[in-house]
Amino acid sequence: MTYPVEYRRRHHLGWDVIRTTLPRLTPDMICAHIPWPPQPDDRVVVINPHTGDVLASLAVRQHHWIITQNFVSP
Repeated sequence: MTYPVEYRRRHHLGWDVIRTTLPRLTPDMICAHIPWPPQPDDRVVVINPHTGDVLASLAVRQHHWIITQNFVSP
């Protein structure tokens, strides 16, 4: 089974959106599949595209993506 997700990145020029599927819906899998390299001040929201539910919120800290809010059980 795969899980559809939508990554939405906020950056200094606006928003980027990429839809993809993940083999598992875990915090580690969400971080591993972020389609953009970490840039200072970027933020990403991960959404279920079917329901609109927020699955996680991420930010860049020390040149790495970290989950700042997680709504997915590990």
